[in-house]
Amino acid sequence: MGLPPEARGWRIVWSMKIRVFVALACLGAQSALADEKVFLEAWKRVNTTFYDKNMRGVDWSAVRDELLPAARAAQTPEETSAVINKALGRLGVSHTAHFVPSQRAYWELVDVFYPRGVPADEPGLGSGPVSFVGAGVATKVIDGKVFAADVYDACPAAAAGLLVGDELIAVDGKPWSDVDAFKEKEGRPVAVTIRRTKDGPTSTVTLTPQRLQPQRTFLRALKGSAKVIEKDGKQIGYVRVRSYANESYQRRLAKLLDKELKDCDALVLDLRAGWGGAQAKYMELFGSLVPNMVFRERGADWSGPVETTSWKKPMVVLIDSDSRSGKEMLAYAFKAMHRATLVGTKTRGAVLGGRGTLLSDGSLLLVAVSDVRVDGQILEGHGVEPDITVERPIPYCRGNDPQLQRGVEVAVERLRRSGT
Repeated sequence: MGLPPEARGWRIVWSMKIRVFVALACLGAQSALADEKVFLEAWKRVNTTFYDKNMRGVDWSAVRDELLPAARAAQTPEETSAVINKALGRLGVSHTAHFVPSQRAYWELVDVFYPRGVPADEPGLGSGPVSFVGAGVATKVIDGKVFAADVYDACPAAAAGLLVGDELIAVDGKPWSDVDAFKEKEGRPVAVTIRRTKDGPTSTVTLTPQRLQPQRTFLRALKGSAKVIEKDGKQIGYVRVRSYANESYQRRLAKLLDKELKDCDALVLDLRAGWGGAQAKYMELFGSLVPNMVFRERGADWSGPVETTSWKKPMVVLIDSDSRSGKEMLAYAFKAMHRATLVGTKTRGAVLGGRGTLLSDGSLLLVAVSDVRVDGQILEGHGVEPDITVERPIPYCRGNDPQLQRGVEVAVERLRRSGT
C-alpha cells in the first residue's frame, strides 16, 4: 500500500533536511580537520626549527596534546591563530608568533620575508609582489578600544588628517579593522568615524584607501618623515625609520642625510615601533669610529669612496617599548659608544633571529631560529634603557609627541655643550 501524497511530501522534506544536516556535518568535520592540520603544521615547524632544541624546558608535546582539541573546535582562521599563539606563548620568547591575512602585521611581515614577492610554489597566498589595500596606520587596542598608534607619512591616513591618539571606531558604519574594512574599497573614499578627545563627540574623516606594498610604503614614509625643525636658532634634522628589514632603508636614510638633512646642526633619529632587521654594519653611517679615508695621486685631486660618508654631528635616538630586534641592537650600540643620547622608554627586549614561513593555508608562522648576543650581552628579555625617560601616552593625545619634543631639546642642549 502506497503512502498518501502528504506523507510522501513529508518524506521528501525530511530527506532533504537529513542531506543538509549530513552536508553541514561533513563541512564541519572538514573544517575541524583543516584547523587541526594547520595547528599541527605550526607545531611541527617549531619543533624542528626553534633555536633551543630543549624548547626552553617546555614539554612541547604536552602543549600539543593540551591545545589540539581547541584547534579542532576553532571556527575561523583567527580562532585557529589564537590557539597557535597560545601554544607559542608557552615558549616565552620573541620572534615566535602566528599571523593571518586579516592583520596588517601579516602583510608587512610577509613582505619582510619575501621581499622579491611570493614564489609560485608557496601555498595559499598567491605568487607575486606582496600588497594589500589599507590606510597606512598602525593601531593598538587599549582598554578594548582601537587607537591610531602610528600614522605613516605620505600614506592615505596621513593625507586624511588622522592623528596618533585618535580612537578609530568605524569604517562606513562598520567596526574598524586594519585590513578587512578596506579590502574591497581601493581608491574609493570611505567615512572613518573617530573620537579625538576622551568622552568627546565622534567625527568623520574621509579617507581613500590604496593598495600598499609594504616595502615601498615604508620607503615613502621614511622620506616623507624627513624634516628640519628650527629650535633656538639651531636646525635639528628629524627622520623616522619604521622598518629596517631591508638594506634599501639604510640606503634611503644615507641619501637623506647626505642631501635634504646635510646642513642640519644635529639629528634626531626615530627608531620607535615598526620592524627591526638592522645590521651592525649600519653603525658605519653614524660612527665617528669610521675613518674618512681619501686619496690623492700626484697631479690629481683628493678623492675617496662615496660610501665613507657618515653623519658625525650630534645625535639623539628615540626609542620606545615597541622598538625591537635590530633596532635594539642599534640603540645598544649608540649608547655603548656614547654616540647618541637615547630618549623615550625601554625597548621591548625582543632580540632573536626569526624566520617567517607561509603555512599550507597561507597564514604566516614566525619562529625564533637563532639566539643573539650583542657584544656578549643578552638583550632578549632585557631591552635597552633610555638615557632620558619620556612617556608618550597614546589615547587621545591628538598627535602630541613629548618624546620628539624632548629629543629636539636634548639635541639643542648637546650643541650648546659642544659650543657649536
